[in-house]
Amino acid sequence: MKRSLTRRERIRTKAAFTSIFKSRFKIEYNGIKALISKNELSFNRIAVILKKGIKSAVKRNRQRRITKEAYRFLKDKLITGYDIVFIVLVEKAIFSERLYDLDKIFRSLKLLN
Repeated sequence: MKRSLTRRERIRTKAAFTSIFKSRFKIEYNGIKALISKNELSFNRIAVILKKGIKSAVKRNRQRRITKEAYRFLKDKLITGYDIVFIVLVEKAIFSERLYDLDKIFRSLKLLN
């Protein structure tokens, strides 16, 4: 499986975001909150949102890139059929820490194969 993040794997519509935010399945670990909702698709879709406290656009975009790269690293090990929204609350500049945090979230949700 390719480790890229294609256009169809991104959550983009307001209706999709609304349904995910209404879902009661939320988990927070070490500065990242994950909202999870089941979808009827054969692949996962994700979105990354950052809190308003990160003022610099450079830092916000770096956090978004780090989170997406950590997800891409783990996505071929995940069970498919979920919409996942990551809300980044704490700024971490290290990829390995973000990868560890996402791995812990997915293991606690039992989404890893």
